[in-house]
Amino acid sequence: MDWHIALAIFSGVLCFLSVIPYARDILYGTTRPSVTTWFLWFLIQVIAIAAQFHVGASWSIVMVIADAVTIALIFFLSIIGYGYRSFTKFDLWCGIFGIVAILSWQITDDAILALVFLIVADGCAALPTLKKAYLDPWSEHPTGWAFTMVAAMLAIVSTTRFDTANILFPAYLAVINALTFSLTFFGRPSQIKPIKNVIIK
Repeated sequence: MDWHIALAIFSGVLCFLSVIPYARDILYGTTRPSVTTWFLWFLIQVIAIAAQFHVGASWSIVMVIADAVTIALIFFLSIIGYGYRSFTKFDLWCGIFGIVAILSWQITDDAILALVFLIVADGCAALPTLKKAYLDPWSEHPTGWAFTMVAAMLAIVSTTRFDTANILFPAYLAVINALTFSLTFFGRPSQIKPIKNVIIK
């Protein structure tokens, strides 16, 4: 097997494993995902995948597809009773940038421009989670974020086309997951682990 394919498959497996701690906490009731936020994240991933295929995807796309599947799983759990419904300014801006990404792609036929807007949109959607990880590092599992971070890094290495289309979004995913991992992992020693389970929004 070609090592590019092997790395791509391994990055996808790591991405699937990353969702286990988060899904477990959702089922236990210690974490409640936002229906709106996870829907927008899923929408962003789908558009990003389409944009990469439009330009010419390489093996780095495997990790992005795996990430979309894990996001879809969390979204599914959120709509069957484990999530909560709210609409914040972060969600609004995320949706706006997502729409701008689609429109800019259709008008200019520039998928790279769409990826840039998608990264901005995804960053907006990630801000509440980053804030929560900073204020309450015990509310997030650093393992899951670490797995996704490593998966994104492997995805970059696995590509056979080192261009903006195949590197930009996985590189962003590596950075945002590394930041969330750092906030949870290094923030825990400064806070006492909560004894009782509390639902975190």
